[in-house]
Amino acid sequence: MEKNKHKEAGFTLISTLISLTMVLISLPLLYQLLFEVKSLKKLELTPYKFMMFITDDIHRADITLAKNNKLYFYLPSGETAIIEQYDQLIRRKVDNRGHEIYLRDIVLFETKQLESSVSVKIELKDGEQYEKVFKVNE
Repeated sequence: MEKNKHKEAGFTLISTLISLTMVLISLPLLYQLLFEVKSLKKLELTPYKFMMFITDDIHRADITLAKNNKLYFYLPSGETAIIEQYDQLIRRKVDNRGHEIYLRDIVLFETKQLESSVSVKIELKDGEQYEKVFKVNE
């Protein structure tokens, strides 16, 4: 006699426990991933990094001038890069085409031409102030 074998497709206790374990392990990882994505949205250029960009521009430029609260970099390619305040932003333009935003929430951006250097002063909306003197190429 042949026995009737019923093949039942369904969840067993073991498969349910394995699924639950995988979900519980992945939830903290998913939370961490979402937290990282949220923090990347707030990613901005800090004033320290901004000062490093100015240093790089000074090293690349043939001539660096500070006038009218703007920094002018005369590049070897014949182009002129300008860093200036525009409303509450600090932006960089090359030959007055387009712009890159370097900093936001700026109250004051002041530049001064000194004998063999330029001085840059920044004040943020929250009251933080940064000032640095850069030696320029002669």
